[in-house]
Amino acid sequence: MKTKTIVVNLRPIDPDKLEIMKVSGTKETFKFNLLLDAVPDSVWKDFFNDELRKKPIPLDSEVDFEGMSVYVLSTPDKIDDTIELVKQLVNSTNEHVQQHNKRIGEGNEVEREMNVEDEEKIKRMRKALKK
Repeated sequence: MKTKTIVVNLRPIDPDKLEIMKVSGTKETFKFNLLLDAVPDSVWKDFFNDELRKKPIPLDSEVDFEGMSVYVLSTPDKIDDTIELVKQLVNSTNEHVQQHNKRIGEGNEVEREMNVEDEEKIKRMRKALKK
């Protein structure tokens, strides 16, 4: 039986508490972490990266994962666009996760039904052997 992937959401962003750090050796690049409500698993990250390939981030930005957060590199003039893109990516990733989980649920149900049928066949075979 396959396991489902959890949906991961961005926590609300508080601009006053958002830790923004200058990336050393750069003129205009800053790093900040957007908090998530759970640690994304590898399936969720794969869906996220697939979505990221469809909607590339600005050339001077970067997105990756660090525990329960998405860390983002961006320039001051691109921060709004980059955060909005990350929000869109998280939402579209979660849509894929929900579709994925639905397929897994359907597959698991079919597997359960087959197991019940197989158990019944085994019982009939055992009964036939007792005759």
